[in-house]
Amino acid sequence: MAIIRVIPANVRGRSEVAFDSHALARMQQRSITEMQVVAALQQPDITGLRADPGRFRVRRHYGQHHSIDVVFEEEPTRIVVITAVRVVRS
Repeated sequence: MAIIRVIPANVRGRSEVAFDSHALARMQQRSITEMQVVAALQQPDITGLRADPGRFRVRRHYGQHHSIDVVFEEEPTRIVVITAVRVVRS
């Protein structure tokens, strides 16, 4: 995991949100902003979604038909974003 960007943000009791290279590439590919990721982390509409062991996944709704899922890991002082996915809901 190569951390590329770190921003200050109060999320889940941590003071920083870090983005690895994979997350930033997928966010750019999927037109997801850092602000949307931080908002999903701070105020998710759904928590406890299935994720790999040691990782967490949350979802935030944007409008009636779109959501953003954020997969992340928790470190002592920061949240590390692994990826973000745009979800189309029917």
